[in-house]
Amino acid sequence: MAPPDIAALSASQQEALQTYIAVTDQDPIAAIPLLHRSEWNVQIAIARFFDGEPATDPLAEARASLPTASSRQTANLHQESLQAAGSASSSRRPRQDRVEKIDTAASITTHHHHQPSFLFSILLTPFSLVYRVFSAVFSPLGFLVPGFLSRLLARLLAPSTIRPTRRTLPPADNARRFIREFGEEYGDHSLPFTEAGFNLTLDQAKKELKFLVVVLLSPSHDDNATWVREVLLSSQLREWLTSHKNEVILWGGNVQDSEPYQVSASLQCTKFPFAALICHTTEAGSSGMTVVMRALGSISAPELRAQWKQWRAQSLPAEPPADAPATIRVSIRMPSGDRVVRRLQADTHLEELYAFVECYDLLKEGRQQDETPVSEPDNYDHVYGFHLVSPMPRVVYKLSDGGSVGDRIGKMANLIVEAGDVIGS
Repeated sequence: MAPPDIAALSASQQEALQTYIAVTDQDPIAAIPLLHRSEWNVQIAIARFFDGEPATDPLAEARASLPTASSRQTANLHQESLQAAGSASSSRRPRQDRVEKIDTAASITTHHHHQPSFLFSILLTPFSLVYRVFSAVFSPLGFLVPGFLSRLLARLLAPSTIRPTRRTLPPADNARRFIREFGEEYGDHSLPFTEAGFNLTLDQAKKELKFLVVVLLSPSHDDNATWVREVLLSSQLREWLTSHKNEVILWGGNVQDSEPYQVSASLQCTKFPFAALICHTTEAGSSGMTVVMRALGSISAPELRAQWKQWRAQSLPAEPPADAPATIRVSIRMPSGDRVVRRLQADTHLEELYAFVECYDLLKEGRQQDETPVSEPDNYDHVYGFHLVSPMPRVVYKLSDGGSVGDRIGKMANLIVEAGDVIGS
C-alpha cells in the first residue's frame, strides 16, 4: 500500500499531526494511520500510542450497532416522536456546557518536554525569529523538511508559555498544593476546598447529586488577589457555602498546574479569575453534568448588585391610576420606618412587588430616571434579603410559592418587610 500523502491532508489534520508528533516523536508516515483510526482526535491518538490500541475499535462497533436504513424506515411514528423530543431537549444547551472527565495521563505526558536553559534560549532567539518567518511562508512545503529536523526545531524554539511550567503532580497532590498555597497567600480561611482531583470530584458530585463549584485562579493575573479577597473570601459566599455544605462541593486549582490547565480548556475558560457552577441536568443525559453558570473576570459582588438594582428599577412597570379596574392597593412598612403605598394590577407577579421594595431607595431619589439605560448583568441571580409579611394574621408571602399579587394578597393589604434570605427567588 502506498504511503500516506501528507500534502493531501487538510489544515486541521496537519495541525493535529504536528501536535501528535511533538508529543510522541513518532514518524509522520506511521502517525497518520493511527490518527485516522482515532478520527483525528489527538488526545485519543496519544493515549493509544502510549497505552496500546484496544482489541476492538469502539468507533467501528458504534457504527455497526446503528440500525439499518430499512429498520429505521419501519419505526413507528410514536418512537420517532419520542426521539425527536429527546433530540430537541438535548440541543437546548450548547455542547460546550457539558462537562466530561479530563485525560490526566495525556496531560502528564504532554508536559514532559525538555526546556532549554535561559542562556541557550537567548542564543536561539535570532534563529527562532527566522524559523517562524520561514515556517509561516513555507508551511505548505513543510512535508519536504526531514522529520527529525522539524521535531528538533519545534522542541527548541516553541514558546513554553502555552503550557503549564510547574512540576506535574498527581491530581490529589495538585489539589493539596493549591489549598496549601492558597492558605499561605490569603491566610486562614474557612473555604471547604476538596483535596481530590477534578475527575474524582466530578464523579462524587454526579453520584451524590450535588452542585460542583469550580474555581480557577491565575496568580499572574492582575485582578487575581482582589477577586479572591472581595468575592471568594466574602462573608456572604463563605456563609452560603457553610449553610449548603451538604449540597455543594468546592474544587479549586492554579492554572499553572497541568490538571487545572486542562480543566480551564474543558470548561471554555477565556478569562481569569474564573468560577463555574456544575450540576446534573436531564438535558445532558441520564448521567451528564452541565455548566449552568460561568463567572469570568473580576467584578465585585456589590457592583453586580448595584447594576442589577439600577436595571430592575428602570424595568419596573408604571403604577396604574387609582381608578383603573382590577387595581390592588398595598401599604408597605419599610425597614427605615417609612410607610409606602403602591398600586399594582391584580395579575402582576409577586416578584414585581419584591423588586419595588428592593429598589425603593433608587425610586425615592429618582435616580433610575436620571441615568442612562442599564442592561441586566450576565450570570447574576439576585437574592432578596427580606420577606414580605402580613402581621395580622401573620402570613409570609414567599416568592418560591409564585402567583400574582391578586391571587396571593387580595384587593388590599398591609405588609411589613422582615429580614431573611430568599434564595433562588
